[in-house]
Amino acid sequence: MDKNIFEKLKSYIIELNYINSNKITKDTEVEKDLGVTGDDAYDFIEEFSSSFNVDISNFDYSKYFRGEGICLDWALGSTEKNPYDRKKITLEDLVNAIEKGKLE
Repeated sequence: MDKNIFEKLKSYIIELNYINSNKITKDTEVEKDLGVTGDDAYDFIEEFSSSFNVDISNFDYSKYFRGEGICLDWALGSTEKNPYDRKKITLEDLVNAIEKGKLE
């Protein structure tokens, strides 16, 4: 993992006011630790893609982020798969995407 890229990503996240700097590590999870989910996740990934020139055309949001209102539906008895059962996406994953030029 390129430390310069990580520092740029860290600054970008701080600039967006997601978290303060002393809590950001390569293991920081975008959804769990930064609280980015639902429509905000879509906006975050779109902005990330644009800011770091990362292709997201094959990125499946539903594998990594809960949708708007899905947790309430599940808590009320929805038979859908557990909304908390998502793949983790960390800042290290985002750095790797920047290095590769794509997030899949």
